[in-house]
Amino acid sequence: MLLQDVHNISEIIKRKIENNAIVLDRYPLYKYIEILRTYPEVIDYNYVSSELEIYVQNILEDYGQNVMALYHKLLLINLIKSAITRLPGMNLPGDIQDLYLKNFNRIISDLSQSEPIENYLYSNDKFFKKLAICNFRLIPVGARKINQSKLPIKKFMFKKGARQFIDIMWFVLFELRGIVPLYIGHIDSNDANLKSELNKEGLHRAYIRIVELLKINKHIKGYFGTSWLLDPQLDQINYRHRYNREFCIRNGAKLYYQGPSREARKNSLKTSATRRRLFEEGKYIPTDYVVIWSRKRLIKWAEEKALARV
Repeated sequence: MLLQDVHNISEIIKRKIENNAIVLDRYPLYKYIEILRTYPEVIDYNYVSSELEIYVQNILEDYGQNVMALYHKLLLINLIKSAITRLPGMNLPGDIQDLYLKNFNRIISDLSQSEPIENYLYSNDKFFKKLAICNFRLIPVGARKINQSKLPIKKFMFKKGARQFIDIMWFVLFELRGIVPLYIGHIDSNDANLKSELNKEGLHRAYIRIVELLKINKHIKGYFGTSWLLDPQLDQINYRHRYNREFCIRNGAKLYYQGPSREARKNSLKTSATRRRLFEEGKYIPTDYVVIWSRKRLIKWAEEKALARV
């Protein structure tokens, strides 16, 4: 059924494009995909190479946003077609393969809806996450989507005085043994299945899947995430936010202050009238923290959890 849906929607979108422009002749999809496949393995999910940036900008200038959005929809469909055939041969646990198929189904469902044009342009993070899933740049593990990244220690190593600096350096040198590559976690607000897993049990399932990947990919040094939700000051505002932070620290992860950011302020204040009021009163400043879990500690937690069930 998935393949049939892909074919049908692909034909509909292709006809829409061909009725408006000859963009597919001038800018073939295979060239776009070839550029995507040249990306380094360790890269941000929203990375755009200079070559691809020029390619996309030329399409926009020649044909406009409407055709660009249709072009990107057709790109996603073609990537999904390829991904479905490649997925069974990839060295991935079965439940992660199932999560990929759920994501493909969701993306196909989105393509059949009348979504805003902006959802398929480079200015929209939702599009980057869809593109990264279809191109296997993001890995769905349930309550998170992850990719290989470099730990950006320069963003936080000098932010909280000598004690944090010394602790980070010791941790990187003797626990992580390097800053690249690690898995970095993301929340995808466009993924209803992911949001349904944002609870204690769902987080445990996600971390166990990350452990499965760490055991397959022995060069990955651990896992980290950055979020305003890790901020200890939130305990005084909403008690429910403390579980993930305390759970990770209790099982060997490290927590580091990174500081206020525009992104933290936007994401924190848009969903809570209480936080907005406290911010306006000067009693709360949305602040990012970084949680880092070494592969050794994360695997140890998963093994102890498995033993506890025996």
